[in-house]
Amino acid sequence: MKKLALIVGLFAFGGTYCFSQETPTRTTTTTTTTTEEPTTPPPPPVIVEQPVTPAPVVVEEHEREVKHGYIGGRALATFSYFRVQNAGGDELSATTDATYGGGGLLGVNFGRNVGMQLEVLYSQYAQKFKDAGVNRSVRINYVNIPLLLMLNTNVAAPVNFNICGGPQLDINTGSKIESHEIAGTDEHQTTAVLAVKASDIALAFGAGLDFNIANAVTLNIGYRGVYGLIDISDKSKTITTDQYYILNRSNVQTHSAYAGLNILF
Repeated sequence: MKKLALIVGLFAFGGTYCFSQETPTRTTTTTTTTTEEPTTPPPPPVIVEQPVTPAPVVVEEHEREVKHGYIGGRALATFSYFRVQNAGGDELSATTDATYGGGGLLGVNFGRNVGMQLEVLYSQYAQKFKDAGVNRSVRINYVNIPLLLMLNTNVAAPVNFNICGGPQLDINTGSKIESHEIAGTDEHQTTAVLAVKASDIALAFGAGLDFNIANAVTLNIGYRGVYGLIDISDKSKTITTDQYYILNRSNVQTHSAYAGLNILF
């Protein structure tokens, strides 16, 4: 029995010893390595250059080419004034009579603002008056040749304003007097004599507007004034006692409105 008890005791001691030992703990550490690939920046956008279309060249109206020469035609309505007298030498009150004429012109532009113009015009000057119961009408025909300095705002613009001035030669081509006795008058009438010098020198001046209706055509309207520098009455003829000169110290003055077309070249 003693042997059995010893064996059991030994087994019990061995089991206690084994269980009394600490059981080692195994720790496993897992390391995860993340490898980041280098980031490549995106390439810049490709800029496709569009072909640059040049803007159309806009020529301003005031930059039009200056035409240095022009010819044209013109029509005029004229109102004139000159002195008339009766047999006693007294000046009579007269009224102007509208007359019509026209002609041609030739001009040159030295630039946008300055030019010269030569005209050849036909015109008629007329006055109506009443003298001792007689209605009279005096008409004098002239060829007018003015040479004018033209000052312009801009001859190449759509609308050009101009002023002008210069000498004018007037050539007398004929004159006449018409008399109409008023019914019921029996007063003795002397004979009126109309005598006019062959030519006159005058000063012409005016202003106008030119409208460019095409690249080489302009429409012109305006005013023209003329002041005679010479007494046109001619008293060199011999007259009888029952005649008298109807003109008295007459420096002609005229005012005209005109319209015309010019062709530029």
